[in-house]
Amino acid sequence: MSPPIKPQPVHAVTVTEGRKEDFWKRHRKDEKRRGEVWTAILADRERLLKDAGYGDSFQPPKRPDFLRRIHPLFVLKGLPHMFRAVYTVVKDDDYGGPIVRFEWFGDHAEYDALFGYR
Repeated sequence: MSPPIKPQPVHAVTVTEGRKEDFWKRHRKDEKRRGEVWTAILADRERLLKDAGYGDSFQPPKRPDFLRRIHPLFVLKGLPHMFRAVYTVVKDDDYGGPIVRFEWFGDHAEYDALFGYR
């Protein structure tokens, strides 16, 4: 049996520029659910700071162009209303080490279509 993987702490949790605004715009007609999802993502911030591998690592069958060169990818699935959040862990000199950077937010149907699961 393999030893457990140690949690990997990070220095910050950030969002790639424009991704939150894109999420807000795509779900503007569903303000209540959108707000609940965003609150849940913010609540996961402390856990992600302590362990960047908190989400599930994944290799989707298809990657959109804006994620093609980003590795590794992780997904948070336990968000309200079956929403998903995709993030990566990168070294960032401004923060002095590794950070979690969110790259995409969306609902289950968007996730399946974007990543080739349907």
